[in-house]
Amino acid sequence: MFVPAQPGDLVSSIQTPALLIDLNAFEENLALVHTYLKKHPNVSCKPHAKSHKCNEIAKLQIESGCTGICVAKLSEAVNLADAGIKSICITNEIVGDKKLDILVGLTAKYPDLEISTCLDNFDNAKDLNRKMKNIANKKIDVLIEVNVGQNRCGLEPGKPVADFLEQILTLENLNFVGILCYQGWNQHIRDSEERKKAVIEVVGGKVKSTLQAIKEANLPAPEIVTGGGTGTFIYEAESGVFNEVQPGSYVFMDNDYNLNGDGGIKFRQSLFLLSSVCSINKSGNFVVLDAGWKSTTMDSGVPVFKDYPEFEFVWGGDEHGMMKEKIASKNGEKSKKLDVEKFSLDDKIWLVPGHCDPTVNLHDWLVGVRDGKVESVWKVDARGPGF
Repeated sequence: MFVPAQPGDLVSSIQTPALLIDLNAFEENLALVHTYLKKHPNVSCKPHAKSHKCNEIAKLQIESGCTGICVAKLSEAVNLADAGIKSICITNEIVGDKKLDILVGLTAKYPDLEISTCLDNFDNAKDLNRKMKNIANKKIDVLIEVNVGQNRCGLEPGKPVADFLEQILTLENLNFVGILCYQGWNQHIRDSEERKKAVIEVVGGKVKSTLQAIKEANLPAPEIVTGGGTGTFIYEAESGVFNEVQPGSYVFMDNDYNLNGDGGIKFRQSLFLLSSVCSINKSGNFVVLDAGWKSTTMDSGVPVFKDYPEFEFVWGGDEHGMMKEKIASKNGEKSKKLDVEKFSLDDKIWLVPGHCDPTVNLHDWLVGVRDGKVESVWKVDARGPGF
């Protein structure tokens, strides 16, 4: 498999397009999430690997003090389990015989693995329970997903969760451990006070009503109340109802997260897309780069230039992007002049992706750099659509 760089290489010699990690910023982010949570000693951090899909980074997160790793896909869980991660939460529903066989197979293959999955349907729960009967003296941990505003998966808060839990408790091979209460839309509410209110008042209220319904039904209280992301995890911690948070993008950040009002939370941008100048159009006054849709996603907007924020990235196709002057703003401000004479072929241009998770999913490797040199090259182990 082609590798864009080797340890010891200069950044200028990296084959592009390539994903770079500024290791100084990355390591600061690894530690900073725990610094923010020091005021909440009863809240643990189980970060989401869907942002990086990389076993080496997951190990570094565990070393930093995280209690385990969350994943969105079963394939991500398989990769992490094979790499030796001992605590994995699948924040999704695993449906169908083949996938359930793989999930149950992990519990047999790795007896010490603490793995949990989410449920919101009793037929799915019964299927998982049936599969687990083949594993002697073993139960699998399950969480009930609660729809606290994402409007995707999950049961409605309150009594529907309590009623479902009563059913789950009849299944002898499932071990109820908690509730998953994730609201992804809150992550990018730009105003930090509005974001805090959406978590503590709206999400927190739905979690409280669910806990109250479980209590009134005389059912076991959940050991784990988990949720939150990079944009809100500190507010889940402050809410008093969560005891676990699941930030993922904090290790990398991206332009979309960087647009948030930080509210006192500020992680550094550590992930960059390195591109090279492959053509200079003097008559049109723009620079062409070797990074297009095959190397960065556009779902959260185009990437921005690290060193040239005054200019605009313009999509040029699968293999190309362009650096152009921004269109003059409505208030009459003039765009800064782009002097293409300052650029040469093969100049390296650093881009900040709009959305880190799907951009990482396009690449096989993450190149760690420090002080102008390549220090590490990590495989994106679980890239692809997964299963």
